Amino acid sequence: MSTENIVPHFHVATTPHDPLPEYGGRKAILYHSADRKRVAASFHESGKASMTMPFDDFSYVVAGTAQMTVDGGEPISLKAGDAFYLKQGQDVTFDLSHDFHVVAMLVSDDPIEV
Repeated sequence: MSTENIVPHFHVATTPHDPLPEYGGRKAILYHSADRKRVAASFHESGKASMTMPFDDFSYVVAGTAQMTVDGGEPISLKAGDAFYLKQGQDVTFDLSHDFHVVAMLVSDDPIEV
């Protein structure tokens, strides 16, 4: 079988995750392109964090809740079933519940390190 026909797939509840201590949780890299400019991942995170987005990020909330503030705007409340899109360069502050879990597609013009 050609590698062109391989479809990366996973189960969000049972895929093994590696530690992600800087965000109070863990991560699983589900797919990355050969040039590492596209990454699909699962993140379990908690606590408060602020960052300038180093890549575009489309995320779907699997579990938990969050308050997200983008570029100093009004807080956005997120819960399971919500999706959001953040653009590279935006300043974002997160306040995440202890059980927050997202599945994300990250895209950049440069290789992504997660």
